[in-house]
Amino acid sequence: MKSILHYVFPLLVLAFFSCTPEENPAGDNGFDVRLDIPAEIIVEADASSIEFAVLEGKAPKQSDIMILEGLAGQKFCKILSVTTSSVKAELYDGLKAGQHKISIQRGLEVKYLGSTKISLKELADDELVRPGAGSTIYGKVQCNGKGIEGVVVSDGIEVTVTDKNGVYQLASKKKYGYVFVSVPSGYNVPTDTSLPQFYKYTAKSASAPERHDFELTTSRDQTAFNLLVFGDIHLARRHNDLAQFPRFADDINKYISEHQSEVFYAVTLGDMVHDQFWIPNNFGFLEYKEELKRLNGLPVFQTIGNHDHSIAYNTEEGAVIEYRENLGPNYFSFNIGNVHLVCLDNIACITTANVGSFNTHKYEVKLGTEQMEWLKKDLSYVSKDKVVFAFMHSVWHNNPGTKSYSSGFNMDDGEELHTLLNAYKEAHVFSAHSHLMWNVKDENTYEHNAGAVCAAWWVSGYLSPGIHIAKDGAPGGYHVVKVNGKDVTWQYKGVDLPITTQFRTYDRNMIDLSPETQVPNATQKHKDEYIASAQYWLTPGVENEVYINVWNADYDWNVEVKENGFALKVERLKCTDPLYLHTALAKRQNSNTSSDGAHNYHMYKVVASSPNSTLDITVTDRFGNVYTEQMKRPRPFSIEEYRTY
Repeated sequence: MKSILHYVFPLLVLAFFSCTPEENPAGDNGFDVRLDIPAEIIVEADASSIEFAVLEGKAPKQSDIMILEGLAGQKFCKILSVTTSSVKAELYDGLKAGQHKISIQRGLEVKYLGSTKISLKELADDELVRPGAGSTIYGKVQCNGKGIEGVVVSDGIEVTVTDKNGVYQLASKKKYGYVFVSVPSGYNVPTDTSLPQFYKYTAKSASAPERHDFELTTSRDQTAFNLLVFGDIHLARRHNDLAQFPRFADDINKYISEHQSEVFYAVTLGDMVHDQFWIPNNFGFLEYKEELKRLNGLPVFQTIGNHDHSIAYNTEEGAVIEYRENLGPNYFSFNIGNVHLVCLDNIACITTANVGSFNTHKYEVKLGTEQMEWLKKDLSYVSKDKVVFAFMHSVWHNNPGTKSYSSGFNMDDGEELHTLLNAYKEAHVFSAHSHLMWNVKDENTYEHNAGAVCAAWWVSGYLSPGIHIAKDGAPGGYHVVKVNGKDVTWQYKGVDLPITTQFRTYDRNMIDLSPETQVPNATQKHKDEYIASAQYWLTPGVENEVYINVWNADYDWNVEVKENGFALKVERLKCTDPLYLHTALAKRQNSNTSSDGAHNYHMYKVVASSPNSTLDITVTDRFGNVYTEQMKRPRPFSIEEYRTY
């Protein structure tokens, strides 16, 4: 059905030079209908109906069908109303300008009435884009001045779509003070310092209509694209982070330059800044946006984290004000190729609490009723054969540990989210917060707890320059998600490491992390904390064990180790990472952090027959990519051995 805009006249008909009787024969095919068929009819492009005058009172019945035959072929149009003087019929969708034969069908009989030229009159913009009844936010979504049909538009509560002219209407209460467009596949929005400008702030009172247009540009082919996913960045002007962050930016720019023919977008996973240090260290969203300039215009969509909430407020509504003012909506959606992407806010702040010498938020991990209802509306416009990506800061599932499947949800409304996402062909959730890496499959959904750009708050690079490592031994870095049609693959890329580096090896015989060597001058409190984390490594090894940390492994990866051509038994275990303990935790009494060593479930162990043998290690990921290392032993354990810059 054609849409009729409120306050726009649905039909404009101008007749010129009526046909002569010879050109419009009445005939007598069992019923007598006579209409005045003009030589030309001009209708507005938005018209939904067409009207003719009745001659001599000989009108059709409303049960008759009007046939318009033109360039689009025969179109059967319902008669909407009939009087003794006029008849109105529905126009067909996609009306083609040009000559049309007009006939009336009654039962099996058809009476030809004449021919007319139908011309289309484009509506002026001010006629086309007007507030509808009850609409408080309205506007046009267009590309090169032409409206785009079917684009989803929202204010964070209400959701609508544009009509065939690209016009949208929202009966909004303007609760959040903005309107945003779910960027459709095949289009881009302008960026400001790498921030996509898909939203507009409202300016008038809640009841006053206001217009907000969106100008999109066409994208390169998005059938295949790359999505870079950035976990916790935590810029705070501490731990020498502003000197380390450029290495991350340079790594991104280099990777993109090596794949210039490919399409790139990026998404953060929250905690881009750190609320506790906004004021004392003078680093907040404005400074973060300055740092984004290093990414050379790469479009980076933002997800809010717990440390992106302002501690100046004791409510969730207040805590997100500064984020929205600087980075836009705290939840929204967009589309790239065959993928629908949603950035969500699963941090529900309750109040602030004093933690040490800093304030931070108490919060619950959930979407909440309002956001969940918005998500249901948003997904109602997404066909079930689509792939869906969802991004959130705090983890969705619990860490599966030694299992390959879900061990329950970390989110209060995690099960409800699973029901929504599991209805799709395939859904991937990318989370952060833990500064760890693990993966879990749950029916059609897959969660990637995706690591951290900052690793462990930039601590290791500050205390042990050249080493950038997280609590579980994973390098600081980012995910590279490749989409080709509806096929999704992913790899983790460590900063300053080639993407072919997916694991690190340790020769246990060479590791001595005893308190006497690592924390000889520490306070007893710090020494006790160190021992609690490092207990697996506190004494030198003598049993020829070799450990392999495969940080992004899931249970469809395979690890093989051979010694002199003979396969060794490979055991997967729960373990801490010795390099993190050595380069960060043991030295942290000189840094302002409380990060301990974290157990991970992506460590593998083999026992060699000799302390001097060379091992051939082959790791194969779930997509068949093969990563190898020939490990010559004994391998030294030192910062110099493992440093990446």
